[in-house]
Amino acid sequence: MRLNSLYEFEQKWLRGTALPDEQLIGSSDIQPLNDLAGSFEALRRMRAFPFDKTIVLKTVRRCRHHCCH
Repeated sequence: MRLNSLYEFEQKWLRGTALPDEQLIGSSDIQPLNDLAGSFEALRRMRAFPFDKTIVLKTVRRCRHHCCH
């Protein structure tokens, strides 16, 4: 169902193939766009690793402190 809605959205808004008597915008047009935006936002926030540089540096410091003392 979602893929069909995305296809219809693409056809209407990106390809310009809307029917002449079709409403300019309806609730069925907005939902696929919102779904797509949510997917891109989730991808934007993804990282290759579940930790960042700060966590790695803190771990290295703690290990060095523990090993040296």
